[in-house]
Amino acid sequence: MMKSVALALSLAATSTSASSIQDAMLSLPRFQSILHTSLDDVLGKMNSLQQTNSLPHLRSGVNEVSTSTAKGLRGQKKITIAASTYSPEQFWSDLVEHGWNEVEELDYPCAFLVCSHDMHNFYDALVDERRSVMELPPSSSSSSVSYKNDNTHCFIETMTADNARLVAEYAEEAEVVPFVDILKVQTGVVDAVMLNKSNNITLAIDLVPGMHDENQAVFDPMSAPALIQMATEIIDDVHNMSKVGHIEREDDYDEERVEFTLEHSFPDLEDVPSLMETFSLTKIASNKEDEGVEVSPRLKFWDDALANGLESKDGCQQMLDTLIVHPTMNHQGAYESFTLNVASNDACVVSFIAGLSTHSWILSIDIA
Repeated sequence: MMKSVALALSLAATSTSASSIQDAMLSLPRFQSILHTSLDDVLGKMNSLQQTNSLPHLRSGVNEVSTSTAKGLRGQKKITIAASTYSPEQFWSDLVEHGWNEVEELDYPCAFLVCSHDMHNFYDALVDERRSVMELPPSSSSSSVSYKNDNTHCFIETMTADNARLVAEYAEEAEVVPFVDILKVQTGVVDAVMLNKSNNITLAIDLVPGMHDENQAVFDPMSAPALIQMATEIIDDVHNMSKVGHIEREDDYDEERVEFTLEHSFPDLEDVPSLMETFSLTKIASNKEDEGVEVSPRLKFWDDALANGLESKDGCQQMLDTLIVHPTMNHQGAYESFTLNVASNDACVVSFIAGLSTHSWILSIDIA
């Protein structure tokens, strides 16, 4: 599991064109040669499920909901285009674009994957207050040799979206990708949940280095109580997003009805996005169906998980009420990760993983 190391960057404000960001984006094969994540699982199952057109069964509550209807994820009538036209490369491009859209909504640093052939050139782009970076180990795949031999260095950097765009423009041959939700989930995690028969599983969570809150205060959790407070805030944020998602589903995604419900019944949630809109795989699937493109059943699987899990009427309340947080100390004596003991059904656990992965303070999710 990846370990977090703090990095704070201070860069002059500037803007870059969309083409600069596109030029600085890692290709899908190159990303997969550097890191193994749940993206590999998603792409593999997108290909295999395309042939069967069936969904893995999620164990959930008694009133199970299926979103895989002829009307699509959000109730619109679908205009079917061959799903094969939606390639893995297009999906990767949409995923990275979603990541940029999400981080640009934030005014504090979050995690980016940065790769460069020339680290001297890369560091010339940075004005460091504290330079401490986490270098990623070479991939264990067969392509790890070429990754190692071409002198490419890859790091997880904590910086604002503006600073990341500056690096993409200024550092020659630098490749920059927002560390978007599904990339934080380690490979095999969802399969482990689906195969687990005990309804009890422990998740290991690493926090993003150099975390900032909305008031620009640096979180430096040196104590177990501070980390537990941070974990509680993360869980509360995920819970609030899921509440909004349930309201949207109950109001049939009618924008006016949703706004009315939030304004009059849940004013504290008016500015909170829904989990479905925030999590990349459900957002991309919804966008594609709006465009008339039939998406893979694997993307619909995630929406089924939300509909029967955190965004259901019950909202997995029993699971949330019984979560157990265990702070984890690193070798330096600081608390920068924690484990979560989660007891619930598949839909609740999978949707909870999706929700956690969207949080900007979280870097990695694995099975403990």
